[in-house]
Amino acid sequence: DTGNTVDTIPPHAIAIVVEGGEDTDIANIIYLRKTPGVGTFGSTTVIVMGEQQTENAIKFSRPEYVPLTIAVSIKTLDSWNAALENDIKANIMDYVSKMSIGESLYVSSLSTPIMNANPDFSKLSFYMTGATVNAQTEVVAISKFEVTSLSIEDITITIV
Repeated sequence: DTGNTVDTIPPHAIAIVVEGGEDTDIANIIYLRKTPGVGTFGSTTVIVMGEQQTENAIKFSRPEYVPLTIAVSIKTLDSWNAALENDIKANIMDYVSKMSIGESLYVSSLSTPIMNANPDFSKLSFYMTGATVNAQTEVVAISKFEVTSLSIEDITITIV
């Protein structure tokens, strides 16, 4: 709600970032839901026909994917078994897959999914000694037009 350009978004316009779906379906939903007179901003443009057969250019963006490489160091304890490594990776994958568009990844937030791979918290099988994401130890900043992507092959577990 401003007459100024804000973060590359023109005045009096909305910027929508959509993952998945068909371009035409998305544009039609935006056209039907947006307030009349409000412009749209984005890298994808779809022409939607209005009720009086007028052409309306509806714009939105698809997120840019930020690939992640995650390295975790753990110290194994007496009840460790090698299958726990797969559980750690699966928990990390699940956590990252639930991140939203524009959500930065704080490296410390990975401690919960990692430690949840312990089958019994009263008798730990391992503990985490460190983690990095894209060689960062604190945060991987994600812009409002980006989303994280991760492949299980890009998770490395090092036992120290």
